[in-house]
Amino acid sequence: MSTRFDFPRATPESRGISSRSILRFIDRVEEQRIAVHSLIVMRRGTVVTEGYWAPFAAGKPHRLFSAAKAISLCSILFLIQEGGVSLDTKLTDVFPDEMPEEISPNLAKLELRHLLNMTTGHGEDTMEAMFAPGADRVRTFFAMPLLYEPGTHFLYNNGVPDILQYLLIKRTGKD
Repeated sequence: MSTRFDFPRATPESRGISSRSILRFIDRVEEQRIAVHSLIVMRRGTVVTEGYWAPFAAGKPHRLFSAAKAISLCSILFLIQEGGVSLDTKLTDVFPDEMPEEISPNLAKLELRHLLNMTTGHGEDTMEAMFAPGADRVRTFFAMPLLYEPGTHFLYNNGVPDILQYLLIKRTGKD
């Protein structure tokens, strides 16, 4: 699925941003040899700066790795603020049709808070299984055994941001 968003464009100064400040930032990134793929600066829904570091380019897809985690978290926090979910929201309530036939005691305890702090109870990262060809990502995530009680065991779980995105879609109706 490819979605392209075309935002209006303007000069930084027309939106109250100093071009010199942006250039100083870029100079610092270069001086410190920070590996940046791209920079897009927006103000009030308008793009005021856009640039890419080779080999990256506009419209050229590439993996962003953990960037999805931050985006998912921010989106969920907005949904909490708007009353669409709470930290106590049970995942069995959000995804009743995607749950395994038999819900384990640990799965019954799984709440949104456990996704946000990666204490779901899984014993291994769920991403590989979720992204296997033909896998239903949500069903696969919930079918994997929760070896630990949610909230008691941290695991850096790359499948979590995907589940957070599906939760957003379920609760907002927006992809």
